[in-house]
Amino acid sequence: MTLKLSSNVFKLSLYNLKTFTTKVEPVNLAYRTFEATEQSSSQPAAPLIILHGLCGTKDNWRYIATKLLKRTNPQRKIVITDARNHGESPHADHHTYRHLVEDIKHLMKQLGIKKTALMGHSMGGRAVMFFGLLYPELVEKLLVIDVSPVNHVQFHEFDLIGNLLKTMNEVKFPSTEISKVKARRMIDKQLAQNIKGKHLRAFLLTNLIEKSDGNYGWRINLSVLIPNFFEHVRKFPETGNAQYTKPTLFVAGGESNFLPKTDHEKVLKLFPNAQFVEIPRSGHWVHNEKPKELAIACATFLNES
Repeated sequence: MTLKLSSNVFKLSLYNLKTFTTKVEPVNLAYRTFEATEQSSSQPAAPLIILHGLCGTKDNWRYIATKLLKRTNPQRKIVITDARNHGESPHADHHTYRHLVEDIKHLMKQLGIKKTALMGHSMGGRAVMFFGLLYPELVEKLLVIDVSPVNHVQFHEFDLIGNLLKTMNEVKFPSTEISKVKARRMIDKQLAQNIKGKHLRAFLLTNLIEKSDGNYGWRINLSVLIPNFFEHVRKFPETGNAQYTKPTLFVAGGESNFLPKTDHEKVLKLFPNAQFVEIPRSGHWVHNEKPKELAIACATFLNES
């Protein structure tokens, strides 16, 4: 039997009472919807909400969203979102998985979604896992892309993501008198001193904007993300004895170490109805490197009864 606070739906088994004394204020997430074009004669399928990873935006998932819209049967409404401190969503002083969860829950209320399937990559994958553990009654299925809920004490691939933030923060932005194309080239040269992967640098450079005052800058809120990364984003929250027992798909990049096979046993303790798929010749950014293969794997899972 699960106890509930009368004023809050958080499960007492997950946290001590101190957790409930801190009010979490959600933000209004920026989002884009892809509406089903075919009317189902049966019960409509739950919508799918997709949350990107650190430094990403909803636009990174447009291709996947359009493919899933075509491949799901019955068709599902697809919602892609910008997490707080990313993309077109508001900047905020707090950035923890609990905040990310409450932002998604708030979005569901805004869109009138009573039950959803949730899909997330990296940071977004951890957010949707935590959502499923906190609010299992609101989630039909979970899709977790190349990330694990297991916290590794020693150096781990996740630490490399934190170093990306630091590298971005050290960039010296050029004068506003030059074009954005030239500015992008100059910033890419700076990033290349610490980031050798050309495609990864191109991904980070999608955050480059020309601000209202005419200066160049980053769209993501580095001043909040950097101090919150190692304290919160790097660590998956404590969940006590909670489990999410509904179908869950874990997709790993074949050349990534974010979801190692050695984590599977611990993953199954939290998600006993999990299945694992590996996308060969793909690194951490599976949706960029192998989008077709990822879309097929996710659509197959979503179509399973």
